[in-house]
Amino acid sequence: DINAYPECKERPAAAAADVGNCGNLKETDHGAVMYHNSNTAYYACDYGFTLIGQQQTYTCDQLTGAWSIVTIDNPNGTPPKCQELLTAETRQANVKMALPSLTAIDCTVLGEALQKSIEDENALRCTISNSCTFRDFTCDHDSQSNEISMEFVLNQNYNLMDKNILDDDVKRIEAAAPNFEIVINAKKKRSAVTLSGVTFDSGSIETSCPDRTVKVNNECITCPPGQGLNDDETGCDVCPIGSWSPGGYVPCNTCLGTHTTTRGKGSTNVFSCVPTETVCVVKGERDLNGDMIPPTGSRITPNTTVTAVCPEGKNQAFRVGNRFQCDADVYPACFHMCNLAEFNETDFATRFIEQDFERRWYFHNEAIVINCLEKYEYKYENSFISRSHVVTCDNGKIDMGRCHRKNNEIVMIAAIGSVCVALAVSLLVILCIFLRKQTKKKRKMLEQKKKELM
Repeated sequence: DINAYPECKERPAAAAADVGNCGNLKETDHGAVMYHNSNTAYYACDYGFTLIGQQQTYTCDQLTGAWSIVTIDNPNGTPPKCQELLTAETRQANVKMALPSLTAIDCTVLGEALQKSIEDENALRCTISNSCTFRDFTCDHDSQSNEISMEFVLNQNYNLMDKNILDDDVKRIEAAAPNFEIVINAKKKRSAVTLSGVTFDSGSIETSCPDRTVKVNNECITCPPGQGLNDDETGCDVCPIGSWSPGGYVPCNTCLGTHTTTRGKGSTNVFSCVPTETVCVVKGERDLNGDMIPPTGSRITPNTTVTAVCPEGKNQAFRVGNRFQCDADVYPACFHMCNLAEFNETDFATRFIEQDFERRWYFHNEAIVINCLEKYEYKYENSFISRSHVVTCDNGKIDMGRCHRKNNEIVMIAAIGSVCVALAVSLLVILCIFLRKQTKKKRKMLEQKKKELM
């Protein structure tokens, strides 16, 4: 029956023009990157392999240009591993259902009828493809609730590496249960009873794995490189900093000596153990330096390039780069930028400034040459400087200044000078007239005294 086999669909691949601002995610062995669009993607493994860890959807941050797979624990964006699946010793699904009924029904008859009903609904495919066996059916009628509880086992007997054979059928049975019509043939010929209203109670899968393997999500594997056997030997743990593992059925090995460590978690070999002084921890504070790529706290080599991405509206100072080595003494700070577009034509007109510069965002410490209108100049401490003036963006603030008309002030100064000269001349004339009168008066007095003496 062709319906018993899974349907194959082409994997969606990212077109070259569709990779978005973050580019492509790194490929993984025995698997592929599946792109929902240019900004979201996930990893899928080839048949016969399983993804280690939970399947995650990774997103592209348009501001930083980095995928969310880049974290403190994964600064290089290393893809998840696809580990080879091993054949399980046994695997079975235990399914529990209920059927409304006023009377008890022979379990053998009911079990056969239920199996046929599930297969007719195309919900039970493993029995048709001979990948599993429907067995151990039991039933029990409750006269108080007028309900028959039913249990059965699906025993996988083919391709025990693949848990999806049972897992998919259990999901289909749960979804289709309300549609089941169970036909019970009566003892009398040509007489049958159809029962419906089946409810799905539970479906669990149990897997047993061979020795020196571990069971993860009902699949049998050995630990992948970078992970070691946990203390109770029932699963795999990522090797912590300072340890490594080649994988298999072994725990993580600790680096030798007190002055060696690993640059991160999940190291795979002894050569991952390096001197502690060769490990650089990415510094930086988000409010001061922006987002670090790799993120702040990542452990990398000292000469690895770190990229700082400032939040929107901020940037590094003029001619200060946003890429630097991890061991740099000081990481560049983020400053507010100056936007000359916020000044309107009235602002420039009232300041008598020409609008001959770029109306754009300017960096902190970036100089801008401002020109005055013709016959206007900048003035500093009552002295005219020139028609052009240089202003600087200061963390989002900029003082455009104001131009003054130079000719009017010269005329005013000249007029004031003329008035002063006129006043001085007038005072001098008055003084001269006064002195002349005083001189004449003294002469008369002297002449009168002479006459009296004679």
